[in-house]
Amino acid sequence: MINSETTILSMKPRSTPYFKLLLVITASLVAFVVLYMILGKKGESSQPSAINQSEKLNSEPVIKPSVNGVYSYTDNSAELEIVVSDNHWSGKTIMKSGFGNAYDEQNAIRDNGIVKEGYLYDDSGMVKIGNVSDGYLYTSVGQNSVTLRKM
Repeated sequence: MINSETTILSMKPRSTPYFKLLLVITASLVAFVVLYMILGKKGESSQPSAINQSEKLNSEPVIKPSVNGVYSYTDNSAELEIVVSDNHWSGKTIMKSGFGNAYDEQNAIRDNGIVKEGYLYDDSGMVKIGNVSDGYLYTSVGQNSVTLRKM
């Protein structure tokens, strides 16, 4: 006959070195995850530190080059000239017809619009016409992309 004390003792889990190792690894992993969640990722602070604020105040300001100026493009079929001044642009496109400069100048297409953050728009401000970057103005004439150089 089996007595109840023997049965209870024999059902007790055995403590093995592998079980203890698994327990230590699991506890370490949980501790790492908790610390990671508390401290967050390095460099993701939403608030800049006082040192960073001080560095920004003492550093040289970043000066963006002015987009103002006259940009031009010429080839054997067309001449483009666009003048950018602050938040406004005006341009002239001359399609070379072969009938002479006087004829081409009379048939020149003139247009103007507004400039916002280096982008050229039509006068409504809704249709993007091109952009200015590093001394170049990028736009299109018909289906052709054109790059105008600042003079």
